[in-house]
Amino acid sequence: MEITAKPLAELWAGLFQMLRDPDAPRPDIVAVPSHWTPQLARLGLLMELSALEPAFDPAACPAPLRPHACPEEGKAFSLPWRLEAPALFCRGDILERGGLRPEELASPDAFRRACRSLGKVAGGRALLKGPSGSLRWRDAAPFVWARGGDFFSTEGRALFAREEALRGFEDLFELIAEGALVLSEDSGLPVPGIGEGGCVFELGPAPEGPYADRVVALPFPGGAAPLLWALHLAVPSDCAFPAEAWKRVRSLSPAPPPLPDVRTLPALLLAGTLERILERALERLAVLALGGAYSKQGLQDEVAHAAAEADAVSGQYA
Repeated sequence: MEITAKPLAELWAGLFQMLRDPDAPRPDIVAVPSHWTPQLARLGLLMELSALEPAFDPAACPAPLRPHACPEEGKAFSLPWRLEAPALFCRGDILERGGLRPEELASPDAFRRACRSLGKVAGGRALLKGPSGSLRWRDAAPFVWARGGDFFSTEGRALFAREEALRGFEDLFELIAEGALVLSEDSGLPVPGIGEGGCVFELGPAPEGPYADRVVALPFPGGAAPLLWALHLAVPSDCAFPAEAWKRVRSLSPAPPPLPDVRTLPALLLAGTLERILERALERLAVLALGGAYSKQGLQDEVAHAAAEADAVSGQYA
């Protein structure tokens, strides 16, 4: 089996190339973000998995992800492969050195003040490790949700230009502009993880490394439920060996663990397209923040334009 890893933006373009070009390379299995499934299934790009094995019960998919995997009642088009519910981790020893207690970081404003005050005792470490690569909606989600905002309604209308969501974006991009949230080292390499001693705060899976025993988990400021990020496996509709591909998907899809109270994007017909519209705006704002040209007005304008574009696209399919 040949395995090719691609950035999500390149993967998205490649899937649509399959629609335009009948001679484009056809994989036997694709791994896609779970919330892309409804749109790809509607476009006819994915095979109905439940048709490949009549005894298969689509309800076996974890409840939070079932609307993604099964956009049509009783029909599954993808299965979970990798699940992540990132938590907020902190170097407890550095927090104590700065005279702070975990409960003092319970609100978004308190967390931002802590990032500013801990700079003096961080020992040259990044305060908050950012994502490697492009800034994505899931990187902004905890900040937006902590302020009571959201991204899209269940009907696909953009909610991310509303006041609550804007305050979450402000928290994110002001931390980047202030140098507290570091997207990469000066060399361009990713910031080492918190377990490796590279940062004070990190949003991600449980850390490993020589400093892991100094790390404590914190509730995300504002009490926002953690993000559930899932990659699903699917079989392209024109797969030459569907039975074999299905067997491999079944073997690679583990029995899901019990999931805590989590959030993700709603199951939208145009989720992948709407996501890319938002993320282009986030990428432009990140460039401005890193280049010292960030402003609240610029944030509001960029997000308003992205929301208008997203609503225009959704309106065409209402």
